[in-house]
Amino acid sequence: MTECFLVRHADAGKRGVHDDARRGLSKRGRVQADAFVAQFRGSAITAIASSPYARCVETVAPLAAALDVDIEIDESLGEGCGPQPTIARIEALTEPTVLCSHGDVIGEVMHTLARRGVVLEDDRIAKGSTWLLTVVAGDVTAARYLPPPT
Repeated sequence: MTECFLVRHADAGKRGVHDDARRGLSKRGRVQADAFVAQFRGSAITAIASSPYARCVETVAPLAAALDVDIEIDESLGEGCGPQPTIARIEALTEPTVLCSHGDVIGEVMHTLARRGVVLEDDRIAKGSTWLLTVVAGDVTAARYLPPPT
């Protein structure tokens, strides 16, 4: 059994002001990103992967620094990439891992898992929130929603 922390990037600046891939976190988003360190304290996280978008990388950077873990950039976690690459990655996990992605990808992942029978107690995917997924022998067996840290 292992855990996957599927994180939606924290609050970011407004669309259209900059190139979307380079759009970073807002002041509120930076506070949320810093708060992940406390939220995940005590978890045995050993790996972190992120969409290449700046707002995702910035979301997990404080946690990566606190855990002394490198951030792997994974193009398949990028906006518009669909759920299948992320689900395949989750099902292949062998160590507690944080994956940081976007609302569209996470929404599709959770919808797919629900269709497969995973019980979802919630349907939110707020910016800065996390879905804690339990993976047993390559199957997601449980999902718990964690609201954005404060």
